[in-house]
Amino acid sequence: MTHDDLNSDMLSTFDEKWYYSQYFVVIDRNKKKDESIFDFYLRFGGRLGHDPNPEFSELLYRRFHPDVYSDLLKNKDGWGYRHYVAYGRAEADRRLPTRAEIEAVRRIVVHLDPQFLSAEYDISPEEYVSPFDFYFSQVRDLKVSPSSAFCEASYRELNADVDEEIRSGTLHSGFAHFVHTVKKEKRKYQTVDEYEQKLRRDELEAKKKVLEENLPGITHTYAFDVIRMIEFFTKDIDIVFETSEQPCMIVLVPNFLPEILFGGYLAFFEFLHALKEASGIELRLVVFNEASEDKNKWNAMRMRLYGDHRANIFSSIEYMAETRQLHIPLGSKVISYCAETHYPAHFIAERLQTIPFFFIQEFEPHFHANGDTFTFSCNAFALPHYGVYNSSVLRDYFLNEGGMRRIHGRTYRYCSFENHINRIAISKAEFEEKNKDKKIRRLVFYGRPEQHATRNQFATFAMGLREAIGRDYFKGGAWDFVSIGSLVHEGQFPLTDGCKLRIVTKMPVGDYIDFLQMGDIGVSFISTPHPGIVHFQMANYGLVTLTNTTGNRSAEWISAQSGNLVPVDLTPASIAEGLRVAVQRSLDLDARYENARDAPYLSRSECLQPALDAVLAELDLPHSRTPERSAPANSSATTLVFPGAEDRLETPKAAANG
Repeated sequence: MTHDDLNSDMLSTFDEKWYYSQYFVVIDRNKKKDESIFDFYLRFGGRLGHDPNPEFSELLYRRFHPDVYSDLLKNKDGWGYRHYVAYGRAEADRRLPTRAEIEAVRRIVVHLDPQFLSAEYDISPEEYVSPFDFYFSQVRDLKVSPSSAFCEASYRELNADVDEEIRSGTLHSGFAHFVHTVKKEKRKYQTVDEYEQKLRRDELEAKKKVLEENLPGITHTYAFDVIRMIEFFTKDIDIVFETSEQPCMIVLVPNFLPEILFGGYLAFFEFLHALKEASGIELRLVVFNEASEDKNKWNAMRMRLYGDHRANIFSSIEYMAETRQLHIPLGSKVISYCAETHYPAHFIAERLQTIPFFFIQEFEPHFHANGDTFTFSCNAFALPHYGVYNSSVLRDYFLNEGGMRRIHGRTYRYCSFENHINRIAISKAEFEEKNKDKKIRRLVFYGRPEQHATRNQFATFAMGLREAIGRDYFKGGAWDFVSIGSLVHEGQFPLTDGCKLRIVTKMPVGDYIDFLQMGDIGVSFISTPHPGIVHFQMANYGLVTLTNTTGNRSAEWISAQSGNLVPVDLTPASIAEGLRVAVQRSLDLDARYENARDAPYLSRSECLQPALDAVLAELDLPHSRTPERSAPANSSATTLVFPGAEDRLETPKAAANG
């Protein structure tokens, strides 16, 4: 039979209308412009596995006759129906599929995507005539998906009964089950992309689990939190201006709740209280955080119930989390509490055409690793502001090492205050009575084990204390090792040789003072630039106190502040050696008392007055009292000079956020 005769015979049995209705998706995608449907079948469809008419199954003919299939692998121009017309129909032993078998295969074939199969699987042309042959040959073992729209592996996982039938050999594939039951059973299925995404999620979850078991917290997407935080503090605010005859200051804080009313917040509110008393200015509080308004209002109510006058100095409170709207009297001044709130303070001040005050209590970038949050905090200090510094030591650090002179130039304006440190209030006889002939001596460590307080170096001290105990520096008597300052944690931290560090939470001020005055050794570290408060307070109450040196706090400077201070480096070995010295010196009650009594001292008003005068002069309010002492101006900035402020060896005992 000639080639033309063979084609003519095939054409006579080719059902063009039926053929197009079955395979129109593949035909429209691959047919050439002027090519007939039959020519497409001859060139592409027959080899792929298309049936020429409803009565013949190309794929089953190949599968039923291995000799034909083998010949097709060698003859790249052949296909099953061509063989059948030329030879097979004359051979009595050739098996032809039943109508039911043909329909079962055809229901699947119409959904097969040859391009997907070729791209998704490594189909060898030496083994498979077409992607369709590959599919029917390997779908059971390789879980081959018919197209991107249906994932075979997922269907088997989602339907265990189907998978069991396939394993037993009673079912050809999951997709075969799906096409036969889809109208009545509505089984769950996934696309290939959905399943691959699920596998990827499962893979990442498994990886996350292993990482978190070994390195807790390492997989947390911290950068996403930072982006949300930055956007919250830098997003525009809808400002509604009001008129008021009363001078007003807008006060921005990130939180307002009694549990954090210590250290920095107390210093801030005490300064604002003094400012209000001196000027009569109205203080309006703005709580700038992402908590709900209901939660913030609940916290504000608890602050009022708390009863501290420093928390009840505000005429109104507004919350920014939900409304992003703020009511401000024209002519108001603005003051921010920290780096985060200085961004909205800057925005508000620009609208008011003024410069905001920035209550600078610490070099806040040091609270963070050198990354996004560090940068965000640094950039806050580069925004225009009038700096109100918590101690002259911190002020000098910002000016000399923090880059404020370089950033803001000669027009930068600032002032500083000192923190009031109580001095010993009992007589020498009372002091001796409290401390001589003790059965148990006490070491008091200002220790905060929480993450936010890492600058107080809890772990480093614990290692140093262990080393000191191991060297028998505390032999000769019983010792109570106490860590005080935790927010909520109480318990015992094991040290060595059966010794434990007793952890207690913050105490009311009166109880804290009594507790300190029963101590023998104090320890307080601060690794950031602020000079600190707690170690000076401990020394002033007669405890021989360890504190650490920093770049702006030399050992000589620390020792000059009090004879009760013992400077150490932040290493376990240096801390252990400092404890050895402290144990010996703690026995000299006379020296401890004299050092406490002779400590330089400033009253509360003396600590605040220079900064208060400077801010009052800057406000220039018509109803404020005339400052008793004004800050002298110089060519570079407005500064405040008071006895000892420029000479670090004579600076009054500075205080900090704790």
